Amino acid sequence: AGTREPPATGASAWRNILTSQMIPDAVPEDACNTSSAAASSSCELLRSRRCIAAVDMDCFYAQCEELRNPELRGKPVGVQQKMLVITSNYAARAFGIQKGDSLRVVKEKCPQITICNGEDLSFYTEVSQRAFDIALRWTSRVEKLGLDELFLDLTELVDERLATEDTASDCAVRGSAAGPVAVEYPALDPLSEEAEGALAEQRSLRKCFTELLEEDWSRRRMQMTAMVCAEVRAQIHQEVGLTSSAGVSVSKL
Repeated sequence: AGTREPPATGASAWRNILTSQMIPDAVPEDACNTSSAAASSSCELLRSRRCIAAVDMDCFYAQCEELRNPELRGKPVGVQQKMLVITSNYAARAFGIQKGDSLRVVKEKCPQITICNGEDLSFYTEVSQRAFDIALRWTSRVEKLGLDELFLDLTELVDERLATEDTASDCAVRGSAAGPVAVEYPALDPLSEEAEGALAEQRSLRKCFTELLEEDWSRRRMQMTAMVCAEVRAQIHQEVGLTSSAGVSVSKL
């Protein structure tokens, strides 16, 4: 699902295909013209055009068991592998049950819990694939991590939606799919100290204005990414019956 097997030799050089595509190239050390690591990181975030969404299915194995047996909904459910409970639903976690608890401990914490055998992964794999196929409707660049997590590169779709969105405003700047475009101010002739001072002030104001525009542009892109991600999660819930948690950023990190 978006990955390839490591080569027989030189495995340390192997990189996940989508990982290398999703994570933006590193910004040069002097790109932000600052000695502050935090400021440099902020600058990179503002300049990045990537729109990545991460979707994590809630207590996945336990949800799958509820799908298989709807009578379990709302009741404490745990999934067993070997002699341990590897996951449980929220009803069970309310009793303090944690991942990796032994069957004995789980029964002590919640005597009424239903324990399902999770050794056979075939049904979990089938449900996972259904969620993956739904995500592909929004972008072909989907990466599966395990059975319960998805990464979606929504950059192209976000660009398309922002390009068609009405962005008219009172500002002298319009956003496009390529990013914010600043209006050039007329230059002043440096004929005097006053003029030089005015030019310095103008450059400072322009720099501040451009930074604000970049921050606003980045916020708009993340807002659109979150909206698309919400659509994906809603469709997975509607068609498969899985709830999920999600986050958006400019990379997978």
